[in-house]
Formats: sequence, C-alpha cells, structure tokens
Amino acid sequence: MGLPIILALETGGVEYKAHPCSFDEWSKLKPTTPTGVMPLCKLADGTTVIESGAILRAVGAQTGALGTSKDFLMSEMLMGLNADLMKKAASNAPTVMTLKNWDAAKTAAAKEALPDILAHLAKYDQFLVGGDKFTSSGLSIGELQLFVMVASWSRAMPEIATPGLAAFMKRVAAVPAVAKVLDGASAWGDLPWYFVPFP
Repeated sequence: MGLPIILALETGGVEYKAHPCSFDEWSKLKPTTPTGVMPLCKLADGTTVIESGAILRAVGAQTGALGTSKDFLMSEMLMGLNADLMKKAASNAPTVMTLKNWDAAKTAAAKEALPDILAHLAKYDQFLVGGDKFTSSGLSIGELQLFVMVASWSRAMPEIATPGLAAFMKRVAAVPAVAKVLDGASAWGDLPWYFVPFP
C-alpha cells in the first residue's frame, strides 16, 4: 500500500518526484524492478528501496514521523496492529486487483468475518489520546497507515469506520497535506483506492 508513503512524504514536507504508474505502464516496468512489485523508491544516489514498510519507515526517519520515545513505541505498536488488520482485510474485501474474480461466496465470508474485524478495530480505542490521536504529533507513520487502511477499507465495508476511530479519521482527513492528496492535488494526481465496494 503506497498511499501511507505518499501521505508521509506530503505531511513531512519532503521534496520528491512522483512517478504515477498505470496498470498498462506497470506491465512494462515490472520486469525492470528488483522484485517485480511496487512500491519502490529511488534515492538521489541511485539506490533503489523496495517494500512499502521499509520506504514508509525511511520517510518517517527523514521527517520525524517515526517518533521518539513513547511516540516511537506507539507508532510501532500501531504498525503491528495494522499488519494484523491487513491480514483480516486482505481476503475479506474486494480490491482493485481482486474485484473481477469476486463472487457472492466471498462476500458472504466477508460478512461472517465482520465481528472479528470489528473486535480487532476496537483494540485501537484504548490507545487514543484525547480521542483523536495516538501520538503527540498525531501524524506518525503508524497513524498515517491506519488512516489509509480504514479510509480505503470502509469503501467496501462502511462498518469499518468505527465510532471509536471517527474523531481520529476526521482530524487526519482535515490535515492540509492529507486533504491535498485525497483531493488529487498532489504530484500523484487522482489516486485509486486499494479496496473497492462489493460488486
């Protein structure tokens, strides 16, 4: 998921060159990449960095979004909770990649999994500070990743936007750099959401 990286770049004020890639372009570009997957990042010295987690943490290190002390710990705890959430999400909501093969049986299985997913999301509430952030900045990499996951996944399952996370989601969406990306006004233009509504 590249959107957390883009939000980290934008909220951190990093100067970068964007290379949006359509599915058609990707088929040509894929064989030229180190592992055949995206996202990837080229540094000024020519080094290619792969894996979204590594890129996100590198941007976080450059911008301070990794946090320090308890903020660092909280962001890393969120990253762990987010990884568990992604495991639950991966098979229980259609994506831009899986939509064409999505069927009624998968939708039924997703609806059965919903109580477990909501129980996992409820675990986040205990870590909120003031009801709308997890760290002092409110824009750690763990928070940006969570925001993207909930915003994207709730397009398929609106229940995912739980009341406990509502103030957090509203606050992050209102951050000017985040709004710029969501409005398609960043160097990336109009970005598709990874999760899509059920067919």
